[in-house]
Amino acid sequence: MEAAGGRGLAAPARGPWRQRHPRGARVLLYGVLLLVLVGTILLWRDARQRYLLARVEQASVLVALDPSGATALQALDAEFRALGPLEPLLQGGALRSREARMRAVIASLRKDRAGMDEAFARAAAWDPEASRSVALERATCLLRLGDAAAAGEALPRPLHRAGEGWAHAVWAMLVHAQVQEAAGRGAASRAALRAALGTLPRPLPREPAQWIALAPIHAELAVLEATRWLVGPGPAAPSEARLLWLQVVEVAAGDAPVVVSAAASLLALGDTEGARAALRVAWRADPRAASDALAAQPSLQALAPR
Repeated sequence: MEAAGGRGLAAPARGPWRQRHPRGARVLLYGVLLLVLVGTILLWRDARQRYLLARVEQASVLVALDPSGATALQALDAEFRALGPLEPLLQGGALRSREARMRAVIASLRKDRAGMDEAFARAAAWDPEASRSVALERATCLLRLGDAAAAGEALPRPLHRAGEGWAHAVWAMLVHAQVQEAAGRGAASRAALRAALGTLPRPLPREPAQWIALAPIHAELAVLEATRWLVGPGPAAPSEARLLWLQVVEVAAGDAPVVVSAAASLLALGDTEGARAALRVAWRADPRAASDALAAQPSLQALAPR
């Protein structure tokens, strides 16, 4: 039927969607609020984990100040139990594994072998993907405790796998060589390590450091420590030591402090020009870091690039 004037009946006005579908509107509102709440919790959890990881790493400073480890353990206990029963829910496996590894290293410093082994076992269980890193750190601690045989058994097999980073590779080779020397195979172990270092990329690619026994070890620092072990005290002839330190300059060319350390060793061997060239490499890598490292090497300051 048409109204007068030929016009149809007007359609009833339609209200807002939330009024026409009140149940759906409530579900949508609650869903948005839930997403906001979950997102906020996840962001807070991530921030909490980053904070705790930083505190674990800072515990190494406390150990340096208090070698008994008591201060560091008190700090870890306070931080990791700050939220009571809620705390474990906010800590991922990787974080709890890192905390356990720190406790294991402190136990090794206190000569607590049982406590060390128990903490390392917890660390491997919390983060199975880090089990090889845990094994390398445990082997390092066992070697420092004087148990070379157990350290050799604890080393990951194979020593290095693709994707683990050069720091892991070099440190594992160093610990393996030290274990072999303790077993009476010193000459062979040093020759094998020397040959392995000679195959490293020149320069090494920059990679994140790996925490091993209270210290962040990056590949260049691992090469420096391996070279120090090879040349001293006394096993390497001066000519051989010079070649090894020149190799450090090439391999660690991107790490100014390590190159400055190599320059100091070259100067101690009487190679003034080699030391001068090494300092130029350090300055090209990072002038500020090189200058800071040079401040601790008075003998080198006259050779610094102008």
